[in-house]
Amino acid sequence: MAEKKIARQHVIAKLLTGAVYFDDEGYWQVLLDDKPTLLPYFADMGVRLEVDTEMGMGFLRPMNQAEEEEFALGGYAPLPKIIPPKILGYLPSVMCALLREALQRHEENSVDTTHLYLDEGQLVELLRPYLSETSAEKALKREVKKVIARVEEISVLHRLLNRSEVIYRVEPIIRARIPLAHLQELLTRLKDLGKAGAAGEEAGDNGDKESA
Repeated sequence: MAEKKIARQHVIAKLLTGAVYFDDEGYWQVLLDDKPTLLPYFADMGVRLEVDTEMGMGFLRPMNQAEEEEFALGGYAPLPKIIPPKILGYLPSVMCALLREALQRHEENSVDTTHLYLDEGQLVELLRPYLSETSAEKALKREVKKVIARVEEISVLHRLLNRSEVIYRVEPIIRARIPLAHLQELLTRLKDLGKAGAAGEEAGDNGDKESA
């Protein structure tokens, strides 16, 4: 049976749900070939197609505030958002922020490779300080696997196939999702949320003890 080809429509659908990377077989070449016509196609929807050949990725971004204001100056009503904000929850948000921080350190210090690769154990250790200390190790690892799966859904982590061990690549789209200028503010906010949650749990535990 002949191998199925990737069409322009496949690339459009993939961009609307995530990102296209250099090792997405078939997709990447179609993206590069059709970029001149895809740019105005997505611009008509009010989003911008970004293609970074150095990092090997293509993704859509919403109009920024300046672009929205320029559009409104023409007397037009605001455009519907075709890229809705992704609600991750606390732990997936923490992992994304920590991965962004790890990627920045990697880019500053590594001379061997542009991409950052982490195994499952490293991801567990990355998130461990934000998880309950009372959790059993098996339960903790199950929790981290759930977080990893959620972060994979938004194309920030990509599991490498055909490997004897579980290895993930931190996708460079995270640089667009979490600009470096906002990273420390995000980490501080997430830490404060974590402390507030822990304080709430402690208060709940004390309340239970008092009522017993």
